[in-house]
Amino acid sequence: MAAKKTTKTATETKAAAAEAKTEAVEAKAETAAPVEEKKPTAKKACTKKPCAKINIALQYADKEYTIDSIVERIKAVESETVISTLDVYVVPEKSTVYYVVNGEEKSIEL
Repeated sequence: MAAKKTTKTATETKAAAAEAKTEAVEAKAETAAPVEEKKPTAKKACTKKPCAKINIALQYADKEYTIDSIVERIKAVESETVISTLDVYVVPEKSTVYYVVNGEEKSIEL
């Protein structure tokens, strides 16, 4: 009878090994499967409707200056310069516009 018990144990061991191998293959297949993540698409501003034109005006001491006119004056002064960056600072008390074009600090009078 001892031989029969050994046979059942060997059969059970083979079945358990086969089951473990199947689980390992399935687990590997699950982890190896590429995960597809959808990246959110960037929304473009004003794609369907026309963009609104924004006008900004500076009023000080009975004078009015628009941002567009100030930038146009700076571009006229810097006509020979290729402008890659432009920072504008308006000081109405001094009637002066300070600006930094391509890293160089400059100013013009309003």
